[in-house]
Amino acid sequence: MQTTGEDTAQRRPPSIGIVGAGLAALRCADVLLQHGCKVTIFEARDRIGGRVAQSEHLGHLVDLGPNWIHGTKNNPINDIAKKTGTTVCSWDDGEALFDQDGKLIDAEEASEYEDLLWDDLVAEAFKYSKAHQDSIDVDLSFADFLSEKVQSLFTDESAKEAERKRETLLRVAKMWGAYVGSPIERQSLRNFWLEECIEGENLVVAETYREILDEVAKTAVAGAELRLNSKVVRISSHADDMGAKRSRASIHALNGLWDFDEVVVTTPLGWLKRNQQAFEPRLPQRLAQAIDSVGYGTLDKVYITFPLAFWDVPLPSEQEIPNGIDRQRTTPDSTGREPLRQPTLQSREKHYAGFTHYMSPAYASTINPRGWDQEAMNLAALPASCAHPTLLFYIRRL
Repeated sequence: MQTTGEDTAQRRPPSIGIVGAGLAALRCADVLLQHGCKVTIFEARDRIGGRVAQSEHLGHLVDLGPNWIHGTKNNPINDIAKKTGTTVCSWDDGEALFDQDGKLIDAEEASEYEDLLWDDLVAEAFKYSKAHQDSIDVDLSFADFLSEKVQSLFTDESAKEAERKRETLLRVAKMWGAYVGSPIERQSLRNFWLEECIEGENLVVAETYREILDEVAKTAVAGAELRLNSKVVRISSHADDMGAKRSRASIHALNGLWDFDEVVVTTPLGWLKRNQQAFEPRLPQRLAQAIDSVGYGTLDKVYITFPLAFWDVPLPSEQEIPNGIDRQRTTPDSTGREPLRQPTLQSREKHYAGFTHYMSPAYASTINPRGWDQEAMNLAALPASCAHPTLLFYIRRL
């Protein structure tokens, strides 16, 4: 029996091109390959993983991208971490809080701010945003919400002391910007509830995401065609030789042109914002408008390593269990809770605080004119098998 080109096309496996090789692309390839598709992945870099990447430049393997698992309940990343035996830990080595003058704040007072921020104000903002989202002014921010709420706090203090504590609490609250990667003044109160999406503990991936990435990529590496160093400049859709009833999609890269039955684009939002002209025909107006409207923050990471963790001695005010720790776990864990305050049952050697927060400095107006606060992690306080004499600083950029 004679077969037509259309019959042949229907019998062959669908060919799918994927733009990008981050976790979304690798998981997409995994699913498609399991369903018998022929998959080709295009990646401009010389590696897979996207923003999940590691470096040994400082002599210790560190994550350039994510190094937390925020929310362990029903989180597939946490499941993969368990499967691969990746070392994770609850960050239970306390927090050091420094004021605008660079002075260490008393542990009891610092704990009071942490309790108010994470247990009360953040949780209340989630509830308020979810309950009133349609009526909240689009210009209101999380910072606006906090400024109003703190006025009802510290009423049992003198007027001068109450005002000092309110101002300090608002400065402490800027730490939330590091969680989202955007200053709290730019975080929409109307959509704030969307940040509370996964419940459970917040874990530091002490051993880095390397094994997790390898596990996610396993199927794609084995079954897909990987085209690294292939910068995509255009994605087009057009009718094929069978006529208008069928269409094909093409990926135009700097090093060639490929045709597919379908194309999946997994690039970051920033790429989409800069490259909408790469699509032919142009993206539907509704989608293009959504891409233009959605914002995102930038959180940079700076690692500084030393021959020896000379700072790693317990704070004078630290006790066996840091102030503010919920020893009985009476407060539910969530992504809205500060992860340093979730204790682990594993006993470890006492260290300097695992996390340090320097509030907006009054002493560095020339080198920090915007008054950004600063957060640092003490990686010497990681489990012994993963610890190294390194400080990790989180830098937010506008």
